[in-house]
Amino acid sequence: MLTIGRDEIFNNALWLAYGYKREIDMDVLKRINTLRIDRGWSVYKLANESGLAQSTIINMFSRETLPSITTLENICSAFGISMAEFFCEEATAASGSGSRREFIRLYESLSPGVRDSIFHLMQELSKENKT
Repeated sequence: MLTIGRDEIFNNALWLAYGYKREIDMDVLKRINTLRIDRGWSVYKLANESGLAQSTIINMFSRETLPSITTLENICSAFGISMAEFFCEEATAASGSGSRREFIRLYESLSPGVRDSIFHLMQELSKENKT
């Protein structure tokens, strides 16, 4: 009889809660690597920023193993994104750099009227930039 440990059940439940499917294990590693490269980070830099041992990250890629939820949370934190953003590429692309995230956060805190004004200003600036 196959027995599954409590931690494995918990991790599997969390992966499923985030919409993760076991068949795409490599997509998680590919996503981590894409985010790392987009930032111009080495594996060493990712390890330092995430608080993980460099060997943990290297082993994850060389053995093609799925990171634990805790490891992925640390990696997401280093990238400045949430787990939800990690699994939603569009949200992460939109969030971009720290200054872009800050701009979006500030924009979302404004009243609808002010947002509309800023949107129109950005459209005009964009038109001027193209000429």
